[in-house]
Amino acid sequence: MSVASVHTSGSNCAGQEWRRERQKPLNINRYGAFADLPDYTFLDGRRTPPGPNKVRRALKQQEYAKKIMQYVSEVDFAVERQDRLRRDEQTQREEILARKLKPKGQKHA
Repeated sequence: MSVASVHTSGSNCAGQEWRRERQKPLNINRYGAFADLPDYTFLDGRRTPPGPNKVRRALKQQEYAKKIMQYVSEVDFAVERQDRLRRDEQTQREEILARKLKPKGQKHA
């Protein structure tokens, strides 16, 4: 058997177009009720512990949030720095204009 003769069956791709058209996830086990809801419930009303996939997703979301906060603070710093540099440049221009030659005294009429 050669590698060229291996084919993917149509059943592996079944439903993908339908899911894409309706903007559904390609893997139904990744998001939605199968992934988010617990497999069982306690009769006395206690909360079920989160599954490993839910914990992994929560940790990934925390990492994303940390990165977003870091990037936002970097952008804020860059904007503040740019504003400060513009103000300093404007102040320098005003000082240079103030030091330029001025007419001496007033003429008496």
